[in-house]
Amino acid sequence: MRKRRSTKSFKVLIGLFAIVLILAPFSMANTNNLSLDDMNDVLVGENGTTVFSGDDVIDESSVKSYPTAINLNYLVNKVTTGHYANFVYSIITGVASMPASEIVSGAVDNDGRVANFEGPGYASIENGTIVVHEPEGIVSGYIVPYTQAVKTEDGIDIINNLTGENLGHVAGDQINENTVKSEDNISKIKAWFDTASVGSKYNLEVAVAGFNDGRSYMTPDDLKSIPSAYNYSTCHPSGDSMVVYVPNDSQYIEIASAVTGLGSHPQYNDANRALNARQFVLAWNGTIIPAHSQACGRDDVSFSSVPEPNAASGSATHGVCPPARVLRAVALGIGAPLPVGMTTGEDAVLFGYNPSTGIFVTNPLDYPVRITMWTEGDGTGMSIYASMEEIVPGNVTVNGTGASSTEEVDTVAG
Repeated sequence: MRKRRSTKSFKVLIGLFAIVLILAPFSMANTNNLSLDDMNDVLVGENGTTVFSGDDVIDESSVKSYPTAINLNYLVNKVTTGHYANFVYSIITGVASMPASEIVSGAVDNDGRVANFEGPGYASIENGTIVVHEPEGIVSGYIVPYTQAVKTEDGIDIINNLTGENLGHVAGDQINENTVKSEDNISKIKAWFDTASVGSKYNLEVAVAGFNDGRSYMTPDDLKSIPSAYNYSTCHPSGDSMVVYVPNDSQYIEIASAVTGLGSHPQYNDANRALNARQFVLAWNGTIIPAHSQACGRDDVSFSSVPEPNAASGSATHGVCPPARVLRAVALGIGAPLPVGMTTGEDAVLFGYNPSTGIFVTNPLDYPVRITMWTEGDGTGMSIYASMEEIVPGNVTVNGTGASSTEEVDTVAG
């Protein structure tokens, strides 16, 4: 009896082996193509989403499984990549999930996770597969609203500006740090709510879109992975251009500089002028303008105005013109046009233009430029400096420093 059972079992094994041999050619020839919809489901995030080292790119629960009999290569892949539990599971169930190597390529490991590299990469769907791209250089884009508060009759609706999704409603008397997530102080949001009309919008969080490298956008959480970029995005206005990432080996080459003094003009209140000059420097120091773009200063800096009969508004921010003149000098020094909101005269800032967010400096160069401004001394004896540096990738050969001599700007009223 035992011999018959052994013979029978042996025949079954031989039969199964024969079936495997017969199906093997079909397995080799078989291709399981995924549609664009399939890929959209498999990709964690959206097409063009930003990724960082170690991130999961594939949603394993959305990866399709296929019969192991005609996909023996899937079984082999699970062994060669060390996924032994998945191998056993596939043997038991008779189906095996498509290997990561057939779904995602580029800067990834065997598990389909983002490989180890510096900076923000991105994942995109290309020719039926997911491709993970390393950052190839300096990454820049434009600040856009992410979540917005829209005033209603009895409170605010919180809207995701990029998707249009309504994230919830908060009653007017319930607006606080626990109910409203924002980059601004809650008191500013309450002050806006108290004076705004129904339908008015308030930017709670910002993202970055319109990138130079093909990615879609970076959310506030993405930006928080690069603290310098996140901090920059929160203190510059929506619509402003910004550099998100600069490789560590980049070169900062001074290409223009200028200096002037504040001087004394008591008819304009020298103490107030000194305050406004420092505020102008604060507003523009550290501004980085992407290649072939324009940008303004910070939107979280305020200025003190005094009566001015020549201004249409009846007041002016005296003291901003000396630092504006050195900013204008370094802008013109790199071949940029006259900044928006400025004149060529002594009173460099036009009436009616905010000295920070109303002025726009253009970068005509092929690489970003960084504006550095600082002061030395106090009061009317204050000296005001500006420098413009070009940010050049480390693999670009630079002939000399490219630096211009420091320009002395006349000290005049303003």
